[in-house]
Amino acid sequence: MESKGEIWLDFKYIETLDMNGNEHVQETNCKSHFNPESDIKILIVGNSFSRDSLYYLRNIAQTKNVDITMGLLYMGGQDLTYHYRTKENNVNWFYINNFDYNSPPITQEISLKKVLTEYQWDIVVLQNYFDKKYTYVPDSSWFPVGADLAGYINTISPESEIMLNEIWSYELGYKYGQDYVDLQLQKDTDRYIFTKYRELAQDIERRINKKVKIVPVGQAIANARNYDTGHFSATYYKHGVCEVYNKYKHSEAANYDFQYGIISPEESEQGKIKMNRDGFHLSTVGRYLSSVVWFETLTGIDARTVHYIPPEEILGCWVCDDNVESGYYLFGSYCKPDKKYIDELNEIAHFTVERGEM
Repeated sequence: MESKGEIWLDFKYIETLDMNGNEHVQETNCKSHFNPESDIKILIVGNSFSRDSLYYLRNIAQTKNVDITMGLLYMGGQDLTYHYRTKENNVNWFYINNFDYNSPPITQEISLKKVLTEYQWDIVVLQNYFDKKYTYVPDSSWFPVGADLAGYINTISPESEIMLNEIWSYELGYKYGQDYVDLQLQKDTDRYIFTKYRELAQDIERRINKKVKIVPVGQAIANARNYDTGHFSATYYKHGVCEVYNKYKHSEAANYDFQYGIISPEESEQGKIKMNRDGFHLSTVGRYLSSVVWFETLTGIDARTVHYIPPEEILGCWVCDDNVESGYYLFGSYCKPDKKYIDELNEIAHFTVERGEM
């Protein structure tokens, strides 16, 4: 692929939330660096699950001297249908390399067509969505729209490989409507997701006549929850989060430790750690596992040789109060995994990429 050298683009962004979740609007000029000389250039077309899945990929790759440039065409809570419908509309947010929730996008007004035309991508990643109400999405949101979207991408960027980011079931105890996710529903959902992703890959392959690889993030999360030590099988403990919100009303939320907000004290004493931070978005641990799955899938480098440890970060959690129908977004700290957990997660990632289900 012919190189055009370094590309610098000027955009404006609007920041809408500060660290405590309060509205804070600021318009700023910024520049973002896209390097076509990177070893791997990935465009992810998706939502917050996409962001979580590849969150630490670039950091992990750097420890192995692999340079990855990542772009994220983003709209929260949206699916394949949305991205196909808006493919030529300047309505999406766009990030390059920095996927931090507290960092603004380089622009909030760009189309898929523009991102595909102005940048050269080795890989374009697609992903479907599973909403907070925990309802199975209709087949029409998978077929034929997934193949339609992939066909559109292939027409504009025929040299790009299409990959699918497999999502995950929600956490035990997560409330949807008046019910809670139990073990049977979680397992049924896993089977549904894995089946639909296989069918989607086959449908796209027939359309564009190219092999489509599924990155088994959802399978890795399921494997972690079933891992022998039980470290990653913690249940959702909503009550603590609602209590801290009601007490502080965001003013001190950034100083609150979610380790005890969304996991019961009993499970914390047992050394358990959560794959999700709010019942459905990935925690620091979940982000690490998904990122290292992505790393081994892309590079073939054994995940068990990775020694990157994520830093402690400020994470946003979507939490629901029984008296607040729409829910609210709360920022707080979340514990980082230590080396013991990292070694286990690397083992799970490698097994998943090599063999699939544990």
